[in-house]
Amino acid sequence: MKFAAFVSRWFATPLKPSIDGIGRFGTIAIGSFCIVFALLFWQSRALSLSMEFFVMKKMFRKGFTLVELLVVIAIIGILAGLLLPAIQQAREAARRMSCSSNIRQFGIAVLNYEGSFKLIPPLGSGIHRANASAGTGNTIGGNRRWSGIIGLLPFMEATQIYNEIQGGYSRKTNTANTSITYGPYGQTPGTTTFRHSQHGNYHPNLTQIGFMRCPSDPGRKTNNWNSRQGIARLNYMFCVGDSDRGNWEWNIAQEHTRGMFGGGFQYTLAAVVDGTSNTIMFGEAATPASNVIDQAVVANRTRIQGNVVAAPTVMAIGSMFRTVDVLACRALVQAGVFKPAPAVTTVYPSRGTAWLDRSVLMSGFNTINGPNGPSCFDPIDTGNAGVAGDIDGIMSASSYHIGGAHVVMFDNAIRFVSDSIDTTNPEVGTAASTAAGGYHAPGRTNLWGGTTMGHPWSASTNWNGPSPFGVWGAMGTRNSAEPGADASSQ
Repeated sequence: MKFAAFVSRWFATPLKPSIDGIGRFGTIAIGSFCIVFALLFWQSRALSLSMEFFVMKKMFRKGFTLVELLVVIAIIGILAGLLLPAIQQAREAARRMSCSSNIRQFGIAVLNYEGSFKLIPPLGSGIHRANASAGTGNTIGGNRRWSGIIGLLPFMEATQIYNEIQGGYSRKTNTANTSITYGPYGQTPGTTTFRHSQHGNYHPNLTQIGFMRCPSDPGRKTNNWNSRQGIARLNYMFCVGDSDRGNWEWNIAQEHTRGMFGGGFQYTLAAVVDGTSNTIMFGEAATPASNVIDQAVVANRTRIQGNVVAAPTVMAIGSMFRTVDVLACRALVQAGVFKPAPAVTTVYPSRGTAWLDRSVLMSGFNTINGPNGPSCFDPIDTGNAGVAGDIDGIMSASSYHIGGAHVVMFDNAIRFVSDSIDTTNPEVGTAASTAAGGYHAPGRTNLWGGTTMGHPWSASTNWNGPSPFGVWGAMGTRNSAEPGADASSQ
C-alpha cells in the first residue's frame, strides 16, 4: 500500500525539469532500459553456460545421428532444387546469345559477298549445266547439289575449306594409310565421276565449322569415315520466301522463289523492294537430336525439330503445278509434337544434316508455317540421294530455344521470332486463296511431279500477290508490297 501511495503521489507532482533536462518520463525510460538490459545479460549468461554444457556432452559423441544426417541431406536437396533451374536458365541464355552471334556472321558474309560481286549469292552453286538457261548440256553427277554457302566461306574465315572444294585436295583416308585425291567439287581425276554434297568420304562434307551450329542444338555428327552420319550439320539456312514449289530449280535466267535466294538465280540487293529491314536473309533450323537420319522412323509423338513428314494432301493446281495443302500440314502437329497414329505414322530425321547440300531440306526454309511448325514434303519427292523431301515442300524454321527461332534480316538485324507470329491471311477461305478445297502457297516451276523435264514454266495464280501467310509470309518475300512487322520479334 505504501508503494502504491508513493507512485500515485509521484505521478501527481507537477513536472520539473531534472538536471540533465530529460524529465520524469525520461527517467522512467532509462530505468526500464536498464532493467531489460540486465534481464538480457542474465539470459545470455545462462545460455552461455548451457551451451558449454552441451558442447562438453557433444565431445563424447563419435558422429552424427541418422536424423541429423537426413536433415542435412534434405536441406542440400532443397537448395539444389532451387538453384538448378536458375543455372539452367542462365546457361540457355548464354547459348541463345551465342546462337544469335553465329547467325549474324552469315548476315555479314552475305553483305560482304554483295560488296565484292554486286550480287546476292544463290541458294545453289557448283558445276552447273553447260547451258543452264536452256536446261541442256552437261549433267555430271552432283552438279546441282552444292550449297551457296560455298561462295560465303572466304568471307567467314573458312578459306581452307573453300580452297579444298574449288581447287581439290589430296589427303590420307581414315580407314587405310593411303591417300585419296579429288579435283574441284569432288571430281575424281581422269574421270567424269564427282562426289556430291552427301558423300561421306569427301573431306569438306565431314568438316564441322563451329559457328554453323547453334549451341542449344543437341544433335551431333559422328566421327565415322565414309558414313552419312559423319557429314557435318548446319543450323542457319537460306530463306526462300513463302513458296513451296520451284525451290529445287537451277535455272540461272529465271526467278523461281519469292525470297531472295533461288537455285542458280542471283539477285541484286536492289531486288529487296520490301526493304532490307523487312526481309529475312537467314533463319534458324534445328537438326535431329539423334544420329538416326535419312530413313523412315516410326513416329510416337515425335518432336518436330529436325524431322519432316509426307504431306497428307497434295493438290494439283491446273495441269502443270503441284503444291502441298498448308492447312492439312499444320493439322499434323499438336503442342510441338507430331500427332500419334493414325495422323502421323512415320517421320524422316533429315533437316540440316548435310551442310554443303543446296536442297531446302538441308540448307533452306520457307515462311509458310511459323517457327517450330511442321515440315511437310510432297510424297513424290524422293530426291537425287534417296532422301525424302529434299526437292520441294514446306520446310519450316525451328530451334531448341523456348518460344521461337532467330532470323537475320538484310540490314543484318537479328530478331527472335515467336512461334505465335501471325501466319494467316484474311483471305483464307475465299476463291483467291484456295484451290481444290485447300490452302496453298505460291509457287513457280518448270517441273511437274518433280521429275519430268521440258515443260514450260508454270506459276500458281497467287504468284504475284501478297503473301497468304500473314506477317511471317511477308517477312520472307522480297517484293510483295507488304510492310514488315517489328511485333514479330521479342
